[in-house]
Amino acid sequence: MEQKKLYKLIITYIMIMLIAALVIGVVYREVSKAYLSDKEFEQQIMYSYFLSLCHGHTFMVGVLIPTAILVVVYVIESKNLGIINYSSLGKAFMLYIVSAIGIVLLLLYKGISITTSDASLTQAYNSLYGGNLALRESVYGLIHLLLGISIVWIVVVILRSLGEK
Repeated sequence: MEQKKLYKLIITYIMIMLIAALVIGVVYREVSKAYLSDKEFEQQIMYSYFLSLCHGHTFMVGVLIPTAILVVVYVIESKNLGIINYSSLGKAFMLYIVSAIGIVLLLLYKGISITTSDASLTQAYNSLYGGNLALRESVYGLIHLLLGISIVWIVVVILRSLGEK
């Protein structure tokens, strides 16, 4: 992947995720109002917790981290501090996109499921993924593992570039 394509990919991803984060914020408020208005304040906060996390995580993995990556890569290139391997960085960022979107979707599923549930908080949480704990933990673990691998890969590509001129 060439420099211009990678920059375009990252900027496009940031813009899409910025809009997604704002939409998720609206969903969080509206779903919480619709399903939790009859509950006590403490229950409203507990039941809507995962939707609020989804809103914040979408900004973090969709806007802040990619912006930081873009700025670091741009500074390295513009200040001639090293040579970026755009092919490797592009592959790492594609893995990052897949895993970051996976995290957002999982949080959205969890948040909406728990917020709209009539069951107790424990029952709502335990009923996720059809009540299959192994499936739930496997999916969460896999997505987090992929996100971790992609971030480490990105950092390694950036650090290696600093040693090359």
